[in-house]
Amino acid sequence: MDKDKQPLTDKPNNPRKAGIKKSNKSPRNAPKVTIKQKRYLKALQKNVLAKHPKNRSTLMIESGYSPKTAINPAQLEKTTGFQQLLQKYLPDDALLEGHKDGLTATKTIIDKHGNITVEPDYTNRHRYLETAYKLKGKIRGGEGDTQNLTQINITWGDGTK
Repeated sequence: MDKDKQPLTDKPNNPRKAGIKKSNKSPRNAPKVTIKQKRYLKALQKNVLAKHPKNRSTLMIESGYSPKTAINPAQLEKTTGFQQLLQKYLPDDALLEGHKDGLTATKTIIDKHGNITVEPDYTNRHRYLETAYKLKGKIRGGEGDTQNLTQINITWGDGTK
């Protein structure tokens, strides 16, 4: 048989010619966590505790991203590499445990006679509950969140609204 006319399966030494497809999930194609992503996550962590927090775009620029890229921080935060970082440093199971504690928050009150009372801390419970709903996509942002809102103006025939 001519060399060019041999069946593909006769050449097991060459996986491509043997009809074996190469997987796209090789380590070379795996998403990589970048130094800028690490800097940005570190900046976000510090920003949470800051007295005067900065917006996420500013943090991206300070982390080495261009102003054009920093226009949309959500795009960076959705990348596989950034999600890997979040999972590494803020694992879901640890967040869940902290969240469960927050949903059952209590406060200790000492009255003027020194009597100690422990009662539910509804303010903090509400914050944790609101955060849980936001994480699950049941509610959006908060005050000033105008995303996906539509204003409709109705004008009557006499020009009044």
